[in-house]
Amino acid sequence: FAGLWSDFLIKFHRATIIPNTPQLPNQPFFFADFLPKLVSFATCKMPFLRDEITKSIGKLDNFLEIEKASEINTLVSKDDIHKFGNLYHINILVKNNHISAVIDWEFSGLKCAGYDPALLLGCLGRDDPALLNGENMIFLQNQLYKSNYMPEISWEHLTELMAAIRLGWLGEWIDLNEPILAQQELQYINFLLDQ
Repeated sequence: FAGLWSDFLIKFHRATIIPNTPQLPNQPFFFADFLPKLVSFATCKMPFLRDEITKSIGKLDNFLEIEKASEINTLVSKDDIHKFGNLYHINILVKNNHISAVIDWEFSGLKCAGYDPALLLGCLGRDDPALLNGENMIFLQNQLYKSNYMPEISWEHLTELMAAIRLGWLGEWIDLNEPILAQQELQYINFLLDQ
């Protein structure tokens, strides 16, 4: 499915570049704004995870410093980019070797460059970390790279972006009071950050 996914990402990206228009009505999402809220939330609901979450977030310091400033954030360029925001592989429905539908658009909005492929790769890696270096995922990344899907700096920080996105999933496990899933998510986040 890597070819179908890369084609969708490239076509969706091109279709949602709207030059010289006012910013879309929703506000851009920044991890730097979200992560302090996650720590506070975890402190209330699962205080035993607080220190480990804080340590993991500390590994993202470099990424968070550039998130709002450089080309990793496409909002500072001339284009407004509308991201799908929930490009989990089970949300891409395939029939007869074609994408028949893409569902679950509730998280779409203005996000940094690379958000959609980072979410897709991160979800696949969460299911099986070996997939991250598999032939299909390398093919997907190569196709996106050849299409100039995102700036070079976004490629340099792709794994950090994958980990930052997984912190959102961590917040969901905490909210659902699933300590085992929260701990597993933290292990995966640290696996990504230690690559």
